[in-house]
Amino acid sequence: MRSYVDVLLDQLDAHDENMHLHVLGRAADVAEIDGIVIGPARIETPLCALPDVRYARAVASADVARGYLWDVVVVPWAGKRVDIARCVRALASACGVRVEKAVRMAVVQRVPLTEQGKVNRAAIGRLCAQASNADVVSQEAAYSA
Repeated sequence: MRSYVDVLLDQLDAHDENMHLHVLGRAADVAEIDGIVIGPARIETPLCALPDVRYARAVASADVARGYLWDVVVVPWAGKRVDIARCVRALASACGVRVEKAVRMAVVQRVPLTEQGKVNRAAIGRLCAQASNADVVSQEAAYSA
């Protein structure tokens, strides 16, 4: 049986007669890390599979100049605590590349929304930029664990 994500991905992209890939959505929502193309679902799905993560949302980072491609917020289940280093290891395993220098993460109680109820991409970027130095150290130390 195919997963929901597989079915959704089939609907999101198509090849034309010249075998050019066309992806629906924002072009900025697809990034390449070490030659592997990664979209938001490829980041969100393994994070949501972790037992402490209730929800995750990945958006293209506005801080590409500093090397970040993705800003990610994770929402823990009630009474749970999210381990950023564990999140980074799960992402690296799922994506097949080291992501600690390309992804910034912040743990939030709820995903910030705009007045229209859409995900507030700018607010996610600000939250990730303000994440504590301890989280950054945890991300970079994730591979030595």
